[in-house]
Amino acid sequence: MTFLRLDFLNKLGFTLITCYLLQWLVPFEVDRLLELQTNDDYKFWSGLALATLFASQWTLTYARVVLQREGRAFIKVVKAHKIVGSLSPILYYTHSCDPGYGFLFVLTFIFIINHIIANINLDGLTLTMYNVWLSIHIFFSFVILILAISHIVIVFQFK
Repeated sequence: MTFLRLDFLNKLGFTLITCYLLQWLVPFEVDRLLELQTNDDYKFWSGLALATLFASQWTLTYARVVLQREGRAFIKVVKAHKIVGSLSPILYYTHSCDPGYGFLFVLTFIFIINHIIANINLDGLTLTMYNVWLSIHIFFSFVILILAISHIVIVFQFK
């Protein structure tokens, strides 16, 4: 079945998100990282890096819709999008290894679901199935963007 055949980036993405999920089930705490995550400066800079990562992922949409890239130029952007997306759980973990509850839990849950969706192998999908998959991925990406912006506003509102 082609859905089970994964390339390196899919395997890396699934491995990293699985590690993130496992650290909830089997508490694996890195004391130095937890200490850093209580530091306001660290939270600011790691959050800025994470926000930059989220924003950078929208360059794919920009390249396709605004610049109307096709062929090799577009494939380069897609490859960069996949690499950054596959590595994103590392940055997410360094910013927050505990999703907390409520709003932040929803943000983390949607991030994880979208990451899993993004790492599904698309070989063998019909055009209709691909369009449904892409619509779901873009919808969750948009929700993540809105929630991340809301999180930033809330953090600075109560600072």
